[in-house]
Amino acid sequence: MDDIQAKAVARAAKHQEEVEAAQVRERARLAALRLEEDEQAAAAGRHGAPAAAATGAAAAGGPSGGGPAGALELEARDELEARFIANEVAEVRSKLLPPREGQQQQQQRERLRSATTDSVQVVIAASRVRSVLLKAFFPAGYPATPLALELEALAAPPPGSSNSSSSVRLSPVLVGKLQAALEAEVRKHAGGRQVLHAVHWLSDCLHANRLAAAYDEIQQLRAAAAATTAAATTPTSTSAIANNNNNNTSASASTSTGTSTSASGSVGCALELRGVKEKSGVVEVLLRAGGYHLDLRCVVPEAYPDAGVELHAAAGSNLPPDLLSASLAGAADLVRRLAEPPPPAVRVEVARAGAGTGRSSNAGSGSSSAASSASATPQRRRGGGGQQTVHSEAKAAALAAAAQEGAAAREAARAAAAAAHEPRPSLWAAVSYLGSRCVGLLCEGRCVACGKRLLPSDPAKQDQVPPGMHLLRLVTCGHFFHHKCIEGFLAEPPFGRDGCPVPGCGERVSHHKLVTEPQVLEARWAGRQARRREIEDAASILGL
Repeated sequence: MDDIQAKAVARAAKHQEEVEAAQVRERARLAALRLEEDEQAAAAGRHGAPAAAATGAAAAGGPSGGGPAGALELEARDELEARFIANEVAEVRSKLLPPREGQQQQQQRERLRSATTDSVQVVIAASRVRSVLLKAFFPAGYPATPLALELEALAAPPPGSSNSSSSVRLSPVLVGKLQAALEAEVRKHAGGRQVLHAVHWLSDCLHANRLAAAYDEIQQLRAAAAATTAAATTPTSTSAIANNNNNNTSASASTSTGTSTSASGSVGCALELRGVKEKSGVVEVLLRAGGYHLDLRCVVPEAYPDAGVELHAAAGSNLPPDLLSASLAGAADLVRRLAEPPPPAVRVEVARAGAGTGRSSNAGSGSSSAASSASATPQRRRGGGGQQTVHSEAKAAALAAAAQEGAAAREAARAAAAAAHEPRPSLWAAVSYLGSRCVGLLCEGRCVACGKRLLPSDPAKQDQVPPGMHLLRLVTCGHFFHHKCIEGFLAEPPFGRDGCPVPGCGERVSHHKLVTEPQVLEARWAGRQARRREIEDAASILGL
């Protein structure tokens, strides 16, 4: 969009003389039409001597602003301008129809809101967010004088939302640049009909630029890239590598490039903006820390931000594949939560009235196969009876009622959250997440348990890492540890009961490769302690 602004300014300066020439030609055309009408009126005998006198005065080059002749000329000019505007408004009404009843507004690129001889208002919608209201006012001296234009950003409420309006709309800076470019484009067509040309030009611009909805985020990426470049050209003192706490936050600066965390902003590493393709909606970003880099390709969909940004890692990235895939999955989950409402909860039937009796008291919800399997289950007999006791049956019914009430409350809360949910932009959030939680953290961070680097400083030595030093990413909080370090943390009391060892975290330690049940860990620790005591006793007996 910056290129459009520069070209518009250049075109405006280049065509200034053409605009003035068009105005002169338009005045001459209006004068010729006026003379022709006066001659026809004189021939028909409608105006008589005054018309002839006015014609003679105009032919003699008399003043146009004084006397009866000047008044007639101004009146004729105003009448011709009004007729020109009326014809153009009629053309706009015929080509820009208002939305029909029952027709979805999203199916129309341009929707006419109003059209009078004073102004025309058209809604141009390329998506829910890429929508603007174009207001075109007819100034005095139109069409020799260009239209007076005003743009206003619009945004419809998200689909399925109860909100009557939306706070996500085009950036005011972008709307201002679009208005300046459109005014320069309209000035090139001074002297002719300009409304439809302005509408079609703006519509084509919005439909061709898929990145218009992410304008502010792209500016954030540009600022982060500029800060990285400035920090690289200005030598700075080598910052400390991530301490024990920076596995909980973003990684600190890259020592090899001299890029500090403050220079790269909240991205957490060095950032390079490699390409911005407006028509295809692609933003190419390079995230770099130390010797590691992630070549990221972000695809902004047509319905952005209602649809989340798509993230793809190029083949040139040198991060460990398993860690890269886990980080991309975490970023994709973040994008989904920003763009989509909360999903419906999975229904799990915890308890059922009449459970264990061989019969189904909830015939409406149970299936025939479930009933047959329940009847085939051997029953615990008490006093020769195969039925459930009154006490246990009442307890099962109470559990079923409590489970249903809890499920209904959770579903009501989810439905309310889904109704109030508004899709949020996800481009900057995804890039900053991958920069801070993937590239910056993995390449410069250290394991909290042992204090060593999470990854070797040289990417070429990744194959030489022993199995015990491979990284594990905890499921609940996403923090990284060496395999043997987190196992050692769980093997000693309190056996992970305090949660993740990262300061300030405390989330439950969970991973599919780890045994985290405190009872199992305590039993193993007790067995190791018993074996150690046996060895010590045998050594003392033998005098070793």
